[in-house]
Amino acid sequence: MAPRIRPLRDKEFALLCATLALALAGVIDDAGGGQLHVAYVYAAAVVLAAWHAGSVWGIVLSLASAISGTLAGLTAAQASGQLPLLAANQALALGFFLGVVFLTAKWKTASLRRALLQRTDRLTGLMSEYAFKEYFADEIGKLGRTNGSLVVLCIEWEPEDNAAVGRRVADDLDYGVARAVRMAVRKTDRTARLGRARFAVLLWDVAAEYVVPTTEKIYKQIALGACGLSKPLKFAIGAVPYAQPVETHLAALTAATQALENAQDLALAARQSGGQVQLACAPVAAPPADRKAA
Repeated sequence: MAPRIRPLRDKEFALLCATLALALAGVIDDAGGGQLHVAYVYAAAVVLAAWHAGSVWGIVLSLASAISGTLAGLTAAQASGQLPLLAANQALALGFFLGVVFLTAKWKTASLRRALLQRTDRLTGLMSEYAFKEYFADEIGKLGRTNGSLVVLCIEWEPEDNAAVGRRVADDLDYGVARAVRMAVRKTDRTARLGRARFAVLLWDVAAEYVVPTTEKIYKQIALGACGLSKPLKFAIGAVPYAQPVETHLAALTAATQALENAQDLALAARQSGGQVQLACAPVAAPPADRKAA
């Protein structure tokens, strides 16, 4: 898969332009026989270009070339008797290069952290709704190449249960439910937190008779970890099987969003009907003809 080159931000573009300008000045100076050695400036430009292209090896090779160029320059300076002058020149270039590397690493770390927070729920460490839909869409795309099936479970409980205990206890409740759900499902089943008192589970390659036992197991796990509530937690689970493969990723993402919304609607209807635990399950869609033949 080809690396995805992201657009430059304003401050990154300004730094890249300044670096390339200094590199151009060094080329002109070297062509005129000057003493301005800017090997680090060249390497800094390579670092920025390699980073934006997503090449780790490009950054490593640029660092190695900068170090080898420094050693070669100092050796030549010592032999020519101009060691103090060239050493000072190399020190200035080294300071500039390290500054570029520091800013590059800082911006890279910040962008990775933003991407991680976007795809991970802070409280529970589960997948976010955005990441869950993307993963769901990828799994829908695999349905055309495998004989698997998908079932999305949406777990919800009464909002007043959260309002009555306060925000801190409600956070503990969400964290406890997340831990209970993870213990109730298989390691291959992905779990996401969609928001306050809302979770989703994606069951991969399951039979219809597996859905109800999974629901009962989730209920037992949640009942064991009631997080100090004085009364049992009333929650509902809506189950939506999905067995129809799609061709494009956009269509798969749309289908994943629709299936998740259908599961939430079923969970809401089941919760409004009362009872300790409610399971609403949509009918399983028939597989396409080519899969029947397979």
